[in-house]
Amino acid sequence: MTPAYSQVLIGAVNQLESKVAAKSLPESKHDIKAKVQRLLLVIAACTSSGQIMDTRILGDFVSTIMEHGNIKNIPYLIIGLTRLLQSTPKIQQVLGAPAIKGGKPLRLAPLQLLAFVPDIISEDDVEELNQSLQNSPVVKRRMKDGKVFHQWLTTLEQALTCKIMNKTTLMQLLKTLTQSLTYEKLGLLHIIFKMGDSLHEFLNCLGLSCQKEGIPLLVAEIGGDAFVGKNNGISQWLFEQRHYHLLPSYMALMTEHGTTEITDLIHGFIQSSANRTFIENRQSPLNNLHLKAVYRQYPQFKAGWGANFSDFSETTKSKLLLSPLETLALIEDPWDLFISGLEVNNCQSPEGFPSNNTALMSFVMDGRNAMIVRKSQKGNILSRSVIRMVLNQDDRPALYLEMGYPAKSALLFIDAAREIAAQMELPLYHHALSQQVKQ
Repeated sequence: MTPAYSQVLIGAVNQLESKVAAKSLPESKHDIKAKVQRLLLVIAACTSSGQIMDTRILGDFVSTIMEHGNIKNIPYLIIGLTRLLQSTPKIQQVLGAPAIKGGKPLRLAPLQLLAFVPDIISEDDVEELNQSLQNSPVVKRRMKDGKVFHQWLTTLEQALTCKIMNKTTLMQLLKTLTQSLTYEKLGLLHIIFKMGDSLHEFLNCLGLSCQKEGIPLLVAEIGGDAFVGKNNGISQWLFEQRHYHLLPSYMALMTEHGTTEITDLIHGFIQSSANRTFIENRQSPLNNLHLKAVYRQYPQFKAGWGANFSDFSETTKSKLLLSPLETLALIEDPWDLFISGLEVNNCQSPEGFPSNNTALMSFVMDGRNAMIVRKSQKGNILSRSVIRMVLNQDDRPALYLEMGYPAKSALLFIDAAREIAAQMELPLYHHALSQQVKQ
């Protein structure tokens, strides 16, 4: 280890050693390896420093990075730590000030601002932007949200490599953004920086247009209202949805990986959702041989799930210990299906890796699939299980309940599923201890 920073780094080594000693091998080997790799990266960042930084300032950043829970953020934080070590004493003092309050993410967030020093923004700019983050109680609360913090890191990193920004525009954008920060604004800006001119091609295919010059600044100021819809039905529908920026982001990702079939499905998803023909489209047997087979013996399912099930009983709701403001529902809503992986944090999130979520739109547009969901007062999905219309071993229609998320509980919504099966007069199967057990 670099001797200049041994005081800070040995503390991190000792802390890691104590955690490792309390774990059994080889079950925790992956977790231990990830922690060791993180520490080695921190040491490498410190070693690369051309000057000696005050270890009291550095200590807070090292300990926070070592304890940070979201592994996706680590590359950004390590890069930010390297920049901090290589920055001027003034910047180090500004970002390491003991008066910083608002939680660890708010201390780490300004590290990404160092990416723009000194070629694009000055030391005084960094100080001003950091102060802006500190002064807004709303921003402080939002930075504590893991999704917002990750989006902040990735968006600013994308802005650094974006070719459509200049110093003047960027400073205006960052000032506006630090005063009124939202997850949706960050997501839209990330897409703009990543897609560049191709963004406008994407918007045109959706029937949307936008003011090309200065659009990043407008998004930082007013969010999705910066886009003006030619097709009012589509634009009105899209920007009414929570986390609406995820749709163009997902489509851009699928287009980038050359999956034309999926982009066609996305177009169908958008059009049918906006013109309220989603159920009719996803229940069509034209491109779904499985549904065609189901309809031969269960024709009433052509109308969808909602037409075949009314509501859950109070007994079932009470078993799930719903609060007075929570709801339990069987849903086939297009947007809920699309973003459920984000809200319950699983591999089918539209902002996940293509290797995991390539089939997301196929799931959404397939009428065999619905979800049993528990929702908050604001309409966010707190937990969910997918329920599917399948054919059993006798080639007859049946229902299959998958495990629940985020708890990964096989029987989270079993009572709710039994009510659905009873009303639809179908057998029910479910996942339990790697077995399919008929109820």
